[in-house]
Amino acid sequence: MFNNQHIVITGGSSGLGLELARLLAAEGARLTLVARNLSKLEEAASDLCQQLPGAKINVKAVDV
Repeated sequence: MFNNQHIVITGGSSGLGLELARLLAAEGARLTLVARNLSKLEEAASDLCQQLPGAKINVKAVDV
């Protein structure tokens, strides 16, 4: 359903944002996760890529 769609998720390093990222990545979406803490974002992206090989995830530290 979301194959090759690009989705930006704010608060993507934890909680509901991270869970939404997991679900969308499993459906083939390309993701950009944004949050304030870059190290938490990188850890979240790494975990997602390990769980879902082939997932396309970018991260950007921002204060929305």
